[in-house]
Amino acid sequence: MEPDLVPLVELLPEDDSYEAVRDTCRLLLRGVGAVFGPMSSVSGEHVSDVCNSLNVPHLETRWDPAQEAYDDSLNLFPDPAVLAEAYVALMSHWQWRSVAIVYEEDEEVAEMKGLLEELREADIDADHYARNSTDSFRDVLKRVREDGHTHIFVAIEEEDTEPFLMQAMQIEMLNDEYSYLFRSLVSRS
Repeated sequence: MEPDLVPLVELLPEDDSYEAVRDTCRLLLRGVGAVFGPMSSVSGEHVSDVCNSLNVPHLETRWDPAQEAYDDSLNLFPDPAVLAEAYVALMSHWQWRSVAIVYEEDEEVAEMKGLLEELREADIDADHYARNSTDSFRDVLKRVREDGHTHIFVAIEEEDTEPFLMQAMQIEMLNDEYSYLFRSLVSRS
């Protein structure tokens, strides 16, 4: 008879690495054979270190270009270069000739660089609009509209999706005149 696999689900705090490590150790003491997550890079790095030091498989689903590659870790998040190709393939299919890229100020440059290269190769003009700490999405979207863009690639954090859409609606940019493609693979909005 084969042993049953029983999932043990523990929600780890995103911004408290001490608690995340403590909870991971508790799970490992209960005989967990592998750890999935967490999504947060803050606690994820520490969980990965614990799993690596104990040779426990660790599976992740977050984009982290600075992530160390461990033998016991596997990141299931698609490679940014592959995602950039997919985004540009969609834009080409939709016959976008130009695109406004809206992103957070602290967005990783590596991800944008790959997308910009793919856009150049596909002959799609791109202007980028960074949202800094003093801008609202409304401010950024107004600049996009003033520059005449109607196709918008949105590279923001998942939790900012709803405020982005609300602010786009408030300035009447959520209608059939505007097309949006969101980078986030997961959204609860």
